[in-house]
Amino acid sequence: MTVVSGVSLFNGVMLGADTRVSILQPGRRTVRRDEAQKLFPLTNTTAIGFSGDVGTASLLVQELYRQMRRGRRVDPVSLGRWLPRFFKTTYAAISRKQRVGRVDFIVGSVIPGQTNVIERQKAVELLKEIGFGNPSVQRHFVPDVLMRVLMTDPTQTYVPIPGSIAGRLCTMASPHFKPQYLGRLSLPR
Repeated sequence: MTVVSGVSLFNGVMLGADTRVSILQPGRRTVRRDEAQKLFPLTNTTAIGFSGDVGTASLLVQELYRQMRRGRRVDPVSLGRWLPRFFKTTYAAISRKQRVGRVDFIVGSVIPGQTNVIERQKAVELLKEIGFGNPSVQRHFVPDVLMRVLMTDPTQTYVPIPGSIAGRLCTMASPHFKPQYLGRLSLPR
């Protein structure tokens, strides 16, 4: 089982992954390795992680790096718009030539020069979770940034976090690679 995950934070995003892969070869034993790389930097502001069929993911990521060398899309917004089209087209082209397996991607970016803005209600929910919810996250203190958000005007729906950097997190799954954007301080559905 692969674990590749991401979280949108008050100040950017964080991606993490395990390193185990299982490679299925028809008529042969399954090969298992514990030193596979599943997270890759694309630019100095964007990284991508995968889960699923290692061979298919490898072909897609190799082609992605070939395309990235052209340097046309380096900012996180244009890269985020292009990646779903690129993966859908490339996956379809590869599948016409050989068998492909399911692949899921997670893409995390930070957007320099853009302040992170969060939904005030998400901060309220997070405070309830810290104070009264799941015992694994209960604390006897509240992070300063969360307190600053909660001290804003309660009629404000969205609150900017001064001095922060905006993050963007999305997932995409084969064969269509339709991006599913995760809201800040939100969990995947």
